[in-house]
Amino acid sequence: MARRPKQKNMTLITDARTKQVAFSKRRHSIFKKALDLCTLCAVEMAIIVFSPGGKAYSFGNPSTEAVLNRFIAAGFSANLMMIRRRNSSSDEEERARQEATMAELNRQYSDLSAQLKEEKKREKELKKKMKNLPDIEKMNRDELMKMKEWLEDLRVKVQNREEEMLAAQTTMDDDLRLTLGGVYSAGDQACSSSVKTHRGEAGDEDFSANMDDGDLSLSLSAFVPK
Repeated sequence: MARRPKQKNMTLITDARTKQVAFSKRRHSIFKKALDLCTLCAVEMAIIVFSPGGKAYSFGNPSTEAVLNRFIAAGFSANLMMIRRRNSSSDEEERARQEATMAELNRQYSDLSAQLKEEKKREKELKKKMKNLPDIEKMNRDELMKMKEWLEDLRVKVQNREEEMLAAQTTMDDDLRLTLGGVYSAGDQACSSSVKTHRGEAGDEDFSANMDDGDLSLSLSAFVPK
């Protein structure tokens, strides 16, 4: 009596290269047997296999998609409709969240635009008053020293104001990152570019936020020759 060949025990292959070779050989064997079964029995079949590396392979007769669609329609149409409704609800929530985010960005942009408009207006008024400064060629030593002190104080105020604006802009950017989940929108970029553009145009002359008109008038009057 002929002996039946002894079957090898099936164990998990640990070596990555050996595992890939075994997968490739057996995948071809499975697909070949599936094709033979389809040819002999006229069956419809779909097989989907993922390799150890995560790559997908499929076999289908007449096609993988056709078999899967038939399978879903036969037994899972209710689940499919539930999934579609859930996805539709998620899309609506995401759309509502995006609309709320854009509304907040538009509000912040409008506030910044109004603030910039007001700052430009005050800048023009300040430039007009700067033209009334006395001629330094006609000042005596005491008046020159007073003007020097005033300009030093003015420089400090300009620097402090610039640091405040940078800190405020950084805080606003951080808030927008939290709102958007780490992604900037076009509205946020427009707000940031508008602030930077205005800062570049105004330069160190944009110090009106730390000085009211009364202080400026008193300061300028100290340099007018008696």
